[in-house]
Amino acid sequence: MCLQELRAEIRPVRNLAQPPPSVSPPPLSRPQSRPSPAHTTMYNHIMPRSERRPDDPASFVAGFVSNEHAATSATLSYDEYLRLVAADPYAASRTSYQYLRDAITSFGADTVKDMGRTFPRFTVFSDPFFGGQKRVVGQIRAIAALFKHIDACAKQEEDESIYILVGPPGTGKSRIFSLIEKGLEEYSRTPPGAAHTLNWLFREKFEMEGEARGLGFRKFEDLASETESYAHLPEDEIFSKVECQVRDHPLALIPRKVRKDAIARVIEQRVESLKRDLTAAAKEEVSRLRALVVPQKLVEAELCRNCQNIRDRLLELYDGDWEKMTKHVQVTRWHYSLEMGRGIAEVDPGVNVETELSPASHDENKSNLSGLLRGIRLYTFHGKPASANRGLINYQDIFNKSHQQLQHLLSAVEEKTVSFGDVTMKVDYAIFGSTNLPENRLLEEDVLTEGLRDRIEQIQVPYLLTFTDEEQIYEPNVREIRKSQHVAPHSIRVGALYAVLTRLRTPGLADYFTAERRRMQQFEHDKAKFESRKFLLLRQEEVIKRMTLLQKAKLYAGDLGWINHERADLLTDAFLSAIREEHRGAEGTSGRSPRWFKRILGRLSMDENNRCINPFQVYAQIQATCDAETQPLLDMVQEDYNRSVVREVEEALFEVTEADLLRRVEGYLEHARAFVRKESVFDTFQKKNVDPEEFLSREEDFLDLAAGSRGDYRVSVVQKFGKAAVAAGTRPNPRDAVPELFDRYRERLYRSVRDKFNFQAFLLALERFDPAEQDPFDELKPVPGPGSAEKAASEVGRVLNNLRRRSAAAASERAGYCNDCAKKVVKYVLTNEKTRGHFLAGK
Repeated sequence: MCLQELRAEIRPVRNLAQPPPSVSPPPLSRPQSRPSPAHTTMYNHIMPRSERRPDDPASFVAGFVSNEHAATSATLSYDEYLRLVAADPYAASRTSYQYLRDAITSFGADTVKDMGRTFPRFTVFSDPFFGGQKRVVGQIRAIAALFKHIDACAKQEEDESIYILVGPPGTGKSRIFSLIEKGLEEYSRTPPGAAHTLNWLFREKFEMEGEARGLGFRKFEDLASETESYAHLPEDEIFSKVECQVRDHPLALIPRKVRKDAIARVIEQRVESLKRDLTAAAKEEVSRLRALVVPQKLVEAELCRNCQNIRDRLLELYDGDWEKMTKHVQVTRWHYSLEMGRGIAEVDPGVNVETELSPASHDENKSNLSGLLRGIRLYTFHGKPASANRGLINYQDIFNKSHQQLQHLLSAVEEKTVSFGDVTMKVDYAIFGSTNLPENRLLEEDVLTEGLRDRIEQIQVPYLLTFTDEEQIYEPNVREIRKSQHVAPHSIRVGALYAVLTRLRTPGLADYFTAERRRMQQFEHDKAKFESRKFLLLRQEEVIKRMTLLQKAKLYAGDLGWINHERADLLTDAFLSAIREEHRGAEGTSGRSPRWFKRILGRLSMDENNRCINPFQVYAQIQATCDAETQPLLDMVQEDYNRSVVREVEEALFEVTEADLLRRVEGYLEHARAFVRKESVFDTFQKKNVDPEEFLSREEDFLDLAAGSRGDYRVSVVQKFGKAAVAAGTRPNPRDAVPELFDRYRERLYRSVRDKFNFQAFLLALERFDPAEQDPFDELKPVPGPGSAEKAASEVGRVLNNLRRRSAAAASERAGYCNDCAKKVVKYVLTNEKTRGHFLAGK
């Protein structure tokens, strides 16, 4: 059947993933081996296969392998393959970049907003293969930039280039590519990811005529007509099989001069068949097929030299009958595999990337062709490009190689050709690479030729700038340490925050403010809008002038508490994006690396007598490496730590919970709203409506508000809450909407308990408490006795229990405080000069 004469009506085809039924050879007769008498007892439990139960391990594995093989394998004649093309022209005609894009997106994606911009977040980089153990932490922007190039090449909107991830060591460059490679492997085993290549089959005797005995043809009742092909010959009837070593695309068998037109006809036939289907899905597919463009790379593709030689020889023998030539073609499904060198290739710095060609040895199956074809010259292709064809090649530390070793990349990316000695072959693969910053200087020093330099696209992969992401990098290390030692809360955060602070730059935004003032001029005719934008700009400038690196780090991490209720007005997307982009290319290229902090954790974990690694030990290790420039950064870390642990110890000491605070704040808001509206409030205790004044006066006495400003305060609180509700589109959390009221209640509630607390007795009892006498996570019991010492000891137990319970609830089992580190942090907060003043205020 000629491709140009494909019938307009495409009949349904059997499930091509399932090979046609064939006669299986009889099982080999083997003598049954018997265990020696000495081993009879050992083998008594072994059950014959016929007597196995369905849940037997061997049966379970055999069933899985059988099903997997059936679902991921296919053997087709060329005629069947053309019908498969007609059923889904896009999937059958994909280039390497299109396939790569589909593999990445097949695992799913969502979106994430980061500093004013929205980026796709692809599930494949969260490592769905190994339970997230090898996920890429952060690097949303770098991955989005890489995918943007892949997508543009897939759409033929961008000339292909060499895409290189550039960044310091330990930023996840290699892991990004390893997950892409694993995604290719897994995707190729799914129905949408089916990829096909071709083999050449021959019988022992080459027949010039289509005799049944000579050609071994089969009849397929589901095809339009009888089709003769070697594709489904039983293995014992195949004399030789020549597998395409570089996995040529089966459509490359169609002559280039008519290939584009032939594929267009296949698409048109598919469209005509779908027009009879009135469903929405059919109409959508017709629309998609109408927009389908045959990739130019596929139009220009050519078979490898071996397949060309076989094709030309068969056409010569068949007097140019292309259909008879295709009877020797077997189309098979193949799977991407790095280990097997199929569609994926990695080039380590020390690996030779040169390509070679050698004649096929006489004892290889592909040289054992039937009589009239033995004169064909066949080759074996050596080198990573042969492995990478129809997939990707990844050059690790690419600029560690000499520029002479990289020159072959120019022809691969521009002409899509690779030279194998005397043979030049068309290839289709994406070229990636990675490099650290020092090696990248090779590119800057103009060692490479101009043509190759122009074909290189750099994608920055800096150190992480979000300390919450940085903490996740150390999770595997912490899991290992916890097998023998405890890691106190905040220990990892201290190191992660300090590392991020060393990578940041002080904000200025001079260019942003200059551009915004220019943009304001267009609103001069609208005085209200002009003044509004001017006021906003002035407030943003004030924020930038006062912004510390600690506040910038918190902003990057999405912690906006330091700017309170004003953030909705000030932190516009444009403003946030300008802050993030101001030092792009500088932030994250220097500073402490993750490996630096991993070494600190390693040193602390080597001390067998250290039962609990705590923030004070981490702080001391970092301080030993600080100089005059970095000590202020460590002071910022201590400031942030103090703020966190003071709050934790307050809650443990005075047992003022968020629920208590929220209840008091909600009550005040309800009565203040009624006061503003001049309404009454229903009192559930008195079971009647009451004037809100009595409740508000009592609460405002507790909050220590000045009598003359109470009415204005009530109005301002209600207005702020209403404004936050409008901005959020729903009822906001009072903690976020009116943080001043929340904090005022917290302080007054703490003070009411604190005034009655005996700090001296508590500290004395805390000093006497020895956590080493019991399990560090044991619940501490009250100390019996009527005396003040026993009472103080019981108070210590209560506080440490509270601190341990609250931290464990916020983290996970045994991830909170133990009795040892709980004692240390309480003592620190109550005795350190930077924290104890908070507790003693008002006493």
